[in-house]
Amino acid sequence: MLYTTSLALAAALFCSALPVDAAPRPAGSAVLHGRRTLGQSEAYKILKGGRDVFNLPFLTAELAYLDAKYNHGSAKAKKTSTLSRRSFGTEPLVDYRNDVEYYGFISMGTPSQRMAVDFDTGSSDLWVPGTGNNCNSYTFNETASSTFSTAGAPFSIQYGSGDVSGKVATDTVSVAGLTVASQGFGDVTTCSTQFQGSAAGGILGLAYASIARSGKTPFVQNLIAQGRLDSNLFGFFLSRAGAAGSTLTIGALDSTHYSGSIQYTPVTQQTYWKVSAASAVSGKAVGSSYNAAIDTGTTLIYLPTAVAATVYAAIPGAAKSTAYSSSGSDVYTYPCSSSATVQFTFGGLTTQFAVDSRDFNLGYATSDFQTCVGGIIGSGFNDGAPLAIIEFLKSWYSVYSFANGGSVGFAASAVPGIFSTQGVQHQRKGEQLQRKVEQRQREELLCRQVVRVVR
Repeated sequence: MLYTTSLALAAALFCSALPVDAAPRPAGSAVLHGRRTLGQSEAYKILKGGRDVFNLPFLTAELAYLDAKYNHGSAKAKKTSTLSRRSFGTEPLVDYRNDVEYYGFISMGTPSQRMAVDFDTGSSDLWVPGTGNNCNSYTFNETASSTFSTAGAPFSIQYGSGDVSGKVATDTVSVAGLTVASQGFGDVTTCSTQFQGSAAGGILGLAYASIARSGKTPFVQNLIAQGRLDSNLFGFFLSRAGAAGSTLTIGALDSTHYSGSIQYTPVTQQTYWKVSAASAVSGKAVGSSYNAAIDTGTTLIYLPTAVAATVYAAIPGAAKSTAYSSSGSDVYTYPCSSSATVQFTFGGLTTQFAVDSRDFNLGYATSDFQTCVGGIIGSGFNDGAPLAIIEFLKSWYSVYSFANGGSVGFAASAVPGIFSTQGVQHQRKGEQLQRKVEQRQREELLCRQVVRVVR
């Protein structure tokens, strides 16, 4: 009896030493890296599973997330008018898990606290995990900030594959040396399972204020309203295959990361960065034009089902996959040896912007390694579903301008001669955080097993 009691006490002490928000996931459950859910056994394979086999769970989760992301209501935002010295800044980004997500760091509060966020052109809210959260990631300590304020208004975003909730708050926020006082954000206390353990603890939305769920003006638009930027735009350079050097530049163009001239296409609606687009295969136009959102927060390319069908009809040997397709998506396969190139054109431009074949190939579809899964997914989203996503943007430096009604620009990406050492350090910090979260989950699971044995 004494022995059993001692074991129970030891187990209780062990459990009490673990964070209460580090609940383990059941075997076979999903793990979310960023906002993308994938099978536990494939968590480190991400887009391609063992021996580069296509990862279906990843696609299923991202489709669920996008279904909610592009079908929610909008909210009006307030504007500020404080003027200050104009400037610009560049934030190094971490290419997490080989191109699945690109995240960086911001400072919040007084004194400042460092938080990791996904910079997302497909949403407009800033949110981070606050005190007492169950998100198992970076945590913002509100009580430690002398500039934190909240009236307690509820904050909630439904992402389909998961959700977060908390309260609307304000505090000082800085990105790449650019600062906004009293920036509105979601102070999150509850993350669904899919969001727990994310390397990027939160999201900083870069789309228009009209779709902000918090009703607060987005960070960059606050800088513009305050006259803080040299130019009212921002740009992304995204590296490939985990290489350091990815950046977000706010207020200026980074000429070290692109070659040639930037070609701009106007936005068709000031909600997401939505533009008019059309498709081509190996230089020949296919199908009709459609609206598309340029979204840095989504990994794969999604087109309306009819448009996707016309693209694959122009690729010899391509066919819709009955094994991978579902009621919410049409997945296609094509010969791995195909030399066909998929391109996009945008409103007012004649240039055909190609998807790199390395990014278009999502992995083998069959055991003979002759058939591959194509990187364009036919979706049932409304007109304006995401198009030029990470899969596409790794080849093109992208610019998002608020001037003259709004436009998106593209130029060929160029890798600078020297990668950012700070970016490498951020990459390592992100990997260390992920290992810490995984260790915490293993310890919690062991704790529960010990308690079960004792009982």
